[in-house]
Amino acid sequence: MAAAQPRLCVKQAMPPRTAVCWLSQQGLAFTKIDEMIKVLDDEEASDVEKKTQCETDLASDTQDKADIVTNIKSLTTDIDQLAKEISDKKVEIAETEKQSAELSNNRKAETAAYMEAKEADDQAFALLQQATMVITDWYGATHTSLLQVTARHKHSEPAGAPETSWGAGEQYDGAKQSGNAISAVMKEGGSGSGQGHGLCEALRK
Repeated sequence: MAAAQPRLCVKQAMPPRTAVCWLSQQGLAFTKIDEMIKVLDDEEASDVEKKTQCETDLASDTQDKADIVTNIKSLTTDIDQLAKEISDKKVEIAETEKQSAELSNNRKAETAAYMEAKEADDQAFALLQQATMVITDWYGATHTSLLQVTARHKHSEPAGAPETSWGAGEQYDGAKQSGNAISAVMKEGGSGSGQGHGLCEALRK
């Protein structure tokens, strides 16, 4: 009531039109104040909401950071495990390469030995072919002489069947006689054909 008294006095002292304007301005000022208070309240509510959101985001970021740290530790463990496996694989590769080199050297040695043996076999086969040709040619060229020499030896043998028993101290010389006959045949064949001499030389070698 005391606060309203000055306003009433002012209102009574002013002309009616001026008093109306003054009261209107006073009402406008109060409206502006109310609007400003509302703006401040809205800003405060917005700030509180932003603060809450920031706190939520911070908590989420903190959790994300913890998850990332855990993932980093897990990945570091995986990397260490992979590094160990790579190291083990390198050792296995080195051992495999060593074994492969040894197998390659062994295979080369076996191949060289095989080629050497094959060459020796080829030479032996060629020598056998040559000997076969020489023997074939020799027997073909000396067949008649062989028959003649055999016939002469038959005529020169003593009459009667060969002895089938002999006394103590006596030696059986049938093999010696057969050897002499073969030598005679060889000599006879050699005198009739140069290939016979070649056969003898080949057989001696």
